[in-house]
Amino acid sequence: CGRVTFWDSRGFDLIFDQTKASLVLRYILEGRLNYNNFNQALMQSTESLKSMYPEGNADLQIDLVLYVASAKEQPNMRYFEVINRAKAESKIPTIQTVPILTVLTKYDLLTPEEITAVDENMTKYHPNSIISPINKHLTEEDVTPYHVMAYNIHIDPDENMAIPPTPCPK
Repeated sequence: CGRVTFWDSRGFDLIFDQTKASLVLRYILEGRLNYNNFNQALMQSTESLKSMYPEGNADLQIDLVLYVASAKEQPNMRYFEVINRAKAESKIPTIQTVPILTVLTKYDLLTPEEITAVDENMTKYHPNSIISPINKHLTEEDVTPYHVMAYNIHIDPDENMAIPPTPCPK
C-alpha cells in the first residue's frame, strides 16, 4: 500500500515481566496494538490485554524488523529473547517468520582489529542468534556483513542540483 510505519522497540528489554513484554511486542507484530494504545497496554495485566485485543489487522502487521544496534556494545540478549518469544508464540505464520535485518552503527569508532572481531562474530549481533523452535542455527552465509560508508551530500543553491557526494571524513 506504499505506507511505512516505524515502531521504536527500545526499552522492551527493560520491562521487568518478559512474558508481558513479549505479548505486547507480539500484538504489535500482529497488528493488534497501535501506537495510541501502547502506554495503556503497558499498564494493563496480560489477561486484560488478551481480552481487549482479540484480533489483529492484517494490514497493520509488521513485515520487517529492523534491528539497529551499536557495534561498540555487546548484543542485547534480553531483547533477543523478547522478540523471539513474541515470534514463537504467534499463531500467524508470517509473524513467526518475519525477517529481521540487523544494522550495526558506530563502525567508524572501532579499530581495524575490533572491526574484524565484530565481522567474524556477526551472527551474535542478530536477534535470531538465539536458538528457539522457530530459529535455526545461524551460519555465516545467513548473516553477511556489508560495510556502508556515510557520505556528505550538499545542494548547490545556484543550480538547485546535488553536488557529487564525497566520503564523510568523520
